Formats: sequence, structure tokens, C-alpha cells
Amino acid sequence: MRQYQEVKAQYPDCLLFFRLGDFYELFYEDAQTASRELNIVLTARDGGKGNKVPMCGVPFHSANNYLARLIEKGYKIAICEQLEDPKSVKGLVKRGVVRVVTPGTVVEENMLDEKQHNYLAACWQESQRGTKIAFGLAYVDISSGEFLTTEFSGEEAEAALVDELCRIHPAELILQEELYRDEGFRAHFWDRSVGSFSLCPEEAFIKNNYRELLQTHFRISSLESLGLGERKLAALAAEMILFFLQHTQKRSLDYIDKLQVYDCGSFMFLDAATRRNLELTATLRNNKRRGSLLWVLDDTLSSMGSRLLKKWLESPMLSAETINLRLDAVGELLEQPAVFQDLREELKGLYDLPRLISRVCYGNAGPRDLTALKQTAFRLPGILQLLSQLKSPLYRVFFDSLDALEDIYSLIDAAISENAPLSPKESGVIRQAYNSEVDELRSLSGSTKELLLQMEARERERTGIKTLKISYNKVFGYYIEISRSRAAEAPAEYVRKQTLVNGERFITDELKQLETRILSAGERLADLEYGLFLQIREHVAAAADRILQSAEVLANLDVLQSLASVAQENNYCRPVVNDEAQIIIKD
Repeated sequence: MRQYQEVKAQYPDCLLFFRLGDFYELFYEDAQTASRELNIVLTARDGGKGNKVPMCGVPFHSANNYLARLIEKGYKIAICEQLEDPKSVKGLVKRGVVRVVTPGTVVEENMLDEKQHNYLAACWQESQRGTKIAFGLAYVDISSGEFLTTEFSGEEAEAALVDELCRIHPAELILQEELYRDEGFRAHFWDRSVGSFSLCPEEAFIKNNYRELLQTHFRISSLESLGLGERKLAALAAEMILFFLQHTQKRSLDYIDKLQVYDCGSFMFLDAATRRNLELTATLRNNKRRGSLLWVLDDTLSSMGSRLLKKWLESPMLSAETINLRLDAVGELLEQPAVFQDLREELKGLYDLPRLISRVCYGNAGPRDLTALKQTAFRLPGILQLLSQLKSPLYRVFFDSLDALEDIYSLIDAAISENAPLSPKESGVIRQAYNSEVDELRSLSGSTKELLLQMEARERERTGIKTLKISYNKVFGYYIEISRSRAAEAPAEYVRKQTLVNGERFITDELKQLETRILSAGERLADLEYGLFLQIREHVAAAADRILQSAEVLANLDVLQSLASVAQENNYCRPVVNDEAQIIIKD
């Protein structure tokens, strides 16, 4: 309990999931909160000196389901793990927080909406004489690695910031203390345009060290290379994000290796009220996707394409040249129906590459994540071949940018079993013939029954006891069992292990050696497969830049085919778009 209290003191604003064996347990106020919110039994345990303290717990293997429910309600959870193997430690096992899960730092697939970004945002304000005059805004989706920043100044700065936050709809917003305490500012988001709010940690430290921290993370010598030389507030907001992630995720964030600096003036300004009234992504009456413009236009075939289409609708382009490039690409698909249909067939087989590679880099991807990545890579040569038949400028860019990832496909195909288990720590992850030692240990584990039957037959023949049998249980391991009526005939080298009502159980040196060999082979096999899986995952993580580049191409391609599909289905005609300020509708 003292160990628990020491850890809890470091994370007072979090529910502490404290690992004890096969359970995460919560105590005191955390237990009362979790019991109420999760509808699980609240019990008590000895807290020392005869005191009983409130306690509840959830099974380790199904913790994600409980985490999802708490995150949805806006709670933050500190995950405290056992940092040592309990079998090798006498006394108290060392424990520590390995990650803090917050609404904006979710990476687990079951907690994410595949059609929505899950943004963690941060806002830095600059004031003079108590008046807010400028803001920096940054936001990141750590499930896909997307990271952006911008800033606002002038008389309408706060209103523009609020409109932009309503557009991106962050799951969590980090604020400086002054803004965090400003109830008027937070009242702008009564409609849940912001999921939850967090207080900026170490505000003074960030202000004094933002250049150094950004340069270290992005491995650059100056902020000019990021486009932040003259954008101090945007840089400070980006640093708030990085600092928060470093202190909550406690692992490498190297895959977040690009920061996009943008200007809201580069796309059409739409304030929050206009967005709602136009029903771009949700209906006005019940805030549902069905019935919105996005619902009409979304015939994407992948979740990464669906998220990009939503972003396009929320950020309409102002450049007639860029709009016409997109329209050219949509039009060419309608002019080449065979290529169009083949492309749709290929895109149907795509998995969510940005989120897959983020889980790989984050370190929580399992064997089936790698299999999904392989199945997506399998489609890429076919997509490249189809792109080679298209002539529009955008398709030329896509053809040059799409990496077929043949080496990634070949590695995963050779190494990971087609029917691999969910957990990388289970046996059966590595494919046959990838590693000779795995094959040898698997052969030994697989021949256990045969080896035991052979020994049983020999012992029956040697002792003349035809009812002798060799069995196993978790308590005693392997043993020889003889019925009570013939137990006295057991050879002298049989060592009695257990007496039952109907028989006696024995062990021999030979059986003990075979047991050690079988059990150690199973443990060694699991350890070896897990080690090989980690090597493969690291190799795939090293190709993150290439994979994300291909993901961007595929998402754009999916959006263009979606627009072509909807145009075909609804008999739309192509608009003539130019720089004249006119809307002319005929017939």
C-alpha cells in the first residue's frame, strides 16, 4: 500500500491501474470512481494497521475494454506495471507507470473511430495587460503520426482560434493555466467540440526551452527548417504537445517526424456556426453523419480515405488551379471505366496504414497488425500498374510517390505465420522454415505425446504392469500412475510422489529429465519467437517514412475514386471553376 501511495502521489489527476498479478487494482477514491463508472463490485482490502481501504479491480487480459469506457467519459489512466518478473524476486516487486492514457493519446484500435482523427491539441496564448492578443495552436493524432501547427493574431484572434478548434474537434485540449481557468473561453465548447481539457505541465519550462526541445525531437539545428522561425506561438504550442506526450507515453515518438505549419488563410474560412448550418459533416438536428454532405460524398473504400475526405470538406481549397487538378483526376476515372473498376477492387483490400505503422513504431502492434500491413502491401504493385495507365498530373505524382514496399511484404510473408495468434508472446507467431531453431523446438514440443506414449509402452513392458499410465497436471507435472492393487510391484527406482484413493503416483529420473526437456523447450520456443517478432517489428518500423508516404498516396487516390463513384451514381456534371467571383447554375 505504501508503494501504491508513492506512485499515486505522482499522478494525482489520474485513475491509477496498479498491476497485481493478473489484475489491475484500484484503491481509495480511484476504486470508488471506477466502481461507479464501470459498474463493477467495490470491495475492500487490508490497508495496514487493521484499516480496510476501498478496492476494485479488472482482469489484465481484458483491461482495454474498461479503459475505453473510462476514456470515453473523459478520465485519464496511469498504467502501473510490474517491472520485474515476480518469479525471480523475493519480496516486493518493483513497479512503475509505463504510460498515461488520456482521451487525446489513445492508440488502441478498439478505442478509435476509424473514420475520425483523434486529435490531441494544445493552445498557447500571449497576453498584454490582461488582454489576449495572439494564440498558437498545434494538434497531433498519435495514432497516425499527423502533426500540425498554426497561429492567430489581431482583433479576431480568439474567435478564429475557437472556429479552428471547432473544425478539428480535438479529443483533448492542453491549455496554459490562465486559459484553463477561463470559464468564458471553455464555454465556447459547450457542444463538446472539445472532448476534455488538460492543464499544461511545466509551463515556465516550456516557455524557456521550446527551441531546444523541438530541435532535439526533430533533429534539426534551427526552427527555420520547420517554418517556425517567425512563428514563436505556433512553436510553443507544438512544444506543449511534445512535452505532454513525452511525459505521458514514456516511449519513443520518433515516428512523429514531420510538423506541418499551415495558414488558415490557405483554405476557405468557415466559422463554427456556418459549418453547423451547412451540415458539412453532421446534421443540424441530431448531429449525425447520415444526411450530411460527407455522408452523400463518402464512397471511400478505406478508413484513411474516409478521414481525408472529411478533411477536404472541412477545408475547401481557394485555388482554382488546385481544384481543377482534382476535377481532372475525377473526370479521367469516369472516362476510363475499366481502370476505375479495377482500382476500386484493389482499394477494397487496404487496411489503415497510418494507424498500423503508428502501432508498429509505438511498440504495441501484434502479429495480426503485421499481417494486415502485408496484405495491404500485396495490393500495391497492382495499384501502380493501374496508375501507369492514367495521365492526369495528380496520377503522375502518385505513380512517382507510391512505394510498392516489396521488401516489407517479403519479410512479413516469410516470417509471420498466416494464422498467427493475437499476442506476440504466444507460440505460433513465426512461420515454419523461417528459423531453424524455432522449427527444432516446435518439433520437440509437437512430439511430446509420442515420446510419452513410447516411454509408457516401455515401462509397461519392463514392469509387467499393463494398467500403468503416464499423465500430467499443472501441480505435479508429469508422473507415472499405478493402481493401488499393483502399487507394491513398482520398481525400486520409482519415487512415490502422491497417494490417491485408487492408486499411487511416482516419478523417475528419466521422466523428470524428459519433463524438463519438454517444458524448457516450450518456454524457449515462446521466448525465441517473441524475440524474432520484435526484430521483425523493428525492421518494419525503420521503414515508417516510406509506408506513410504510400499511405498518403493511397488515401488521396481513395478520395478521388469516391468522388468519381458518387458523380457516376448521381449523374453529376463537372463544374467550370475559375477565379471569377460568380456562381452560375443552368438547368
